[in-house]
Amino acid sequence: MKKKYELFLHAFFDHAGLARHLEKRAMQGWFLEKANTNGFFRYRRGEPKAVRYAVTYFPSASNFDAAPGEGQRRFWELCESAGWKIVDQTFQMQIFRNEDLSAVPLETDPAVQIENIHRAMKANFLKGHALLAVLCVIQLGLRFSEYLRSPIRFLLGSSSLSVLCYVLLLFQILLETGHYFLWRRKALRMAEEEGRFLPTRGGRWLNTALLVMLGLILASHLPGLGAPFALLFAVIMCGVFLCYRAANGITNVMKARGVSTGVNRAVTIVLLFFLLFGMMSGVISLTIRQGWLREEKVYGQDVLPLTAEDLRHDMANMDSLTDLTKEGGLLLRRTAALQMEADGALVLDYTLWLSPLPAVLDRVTESVQTRTAYNRYSNPYIYHPIAPASFGAVAAWQCEDEGVMQPRYLLRYEDCVIELHFGWTPETAEIIRAVERLKQA
Repeated sequence: MKKKYELFLHAFFDHAGLARHLEKRAMQGWFLEKANTNGFFRYRRGEPKAVRYAVTYFPSASNFDAAPGEGQRRFWELCESAGWKIVDQTFQMQIFRNEDLSAVPLETDPAVQIENIHRAMKANFLKGHALLAVLCVIQLGLRFSEYLRSPIRFLLGSSSLSVLCYVLLLFQILLETGHYFLWRRKALRMAEEEGRFLPTRGGRWLNTALLVMLGLILASHLPGLGAPFALLFAVIMCGVFLCYRAANGITNVMKARGVSTGVNRAVTIVLLFFLLFGMMSGVISLTIRQGWLREEKVYGQDVLPLTAEDLRHDMANMDSLTDLTKEGGLLLRRTAALQMEADGALVLDYTLWLSPLPAVLDRVTESVQTRTAYNRYSNPYIYHPIAPASFGAVAAWQCEDEGVMQPRYLLRYEDCVIELHFGWTPETAEIIRAVERLKQA
């Protein structure tokens, strides 16, 4: 393998940390070749050796420039005369390499160095992060209103996944921005009082940790959302990546043809907008046309954690149809099962709700009693409290429908909520056996 790619995880201002990282890669035999390939660094294989890297900032530079400006070219020539050869640039960041380990540093005035970093941050990083933070807050507000309308469906659906992602992104933005301003304040004080430059640190570990957290969140949520949602999520992520690659390719073509910076930037932004809009419209249209997310009940022979045969011997070898549904995320999981005869008569219907938070289970209990766990409209069912001690529960209810008590029970435990609907009038021992079986499943 002569080339490899590495995700760019350093903070934009962490030039010292990036230089140290590139020097470690050179000692391993990997030398930076391209600094920004759709968010990745590209390395080429070589003989391991010690080299020095320097990362500086040229505030007026842009990724949309067809060629470096006159001032930037003179700066490169000056650096090359001191042995520092330009490797690549991304936005305002300029990356140099020097074979001479004792070479004079590129920048020696700490005040100028801090000012260059700040101007580059204002031109690229701070504006982008401010816009992303505003978008995250807007999306979180929309999701909160959705939660108020139907909290249980919110916790079970994909919206809870998006909230975690937006919170994680907002946390990263605030932490990285705060880290930068804290470093800048300390660096300015050191430059003024001691005449020294305060090296930048951190950033890569933070972004790595956040990516790991995001991966864990996705791994825990997507299986609960079902195969259609997982497939749709994967398609959208691939589509976004391809749109950005296409826009970046068009940008490079325009740069190669000498298109001005302003035109290149405008065309790229407009093109990216229409690519993303077209991709999302196509995915939504295909999803609706194919019915990927349409809930269609097809009863078959699903293996259930609890069946009527487990409770009553006289129902052994019953020919029945079954259905099993599992969904949920980090804070709430739901397992629902239905067993019925071939003619549609109910045999057994139950739902197990699991959550690590008692407050969520309290809300589930309240929502089930008003049926808003399934929709936003109330149902004429009335739940009457019954003695919970008989079932070893914290609280228990039995359902009344049109003045008749039904074999439908709602049981609240410390770690779960269980709904049970029997096709017969059950004995207390049968209810207890059903609960024990579900808790062990």
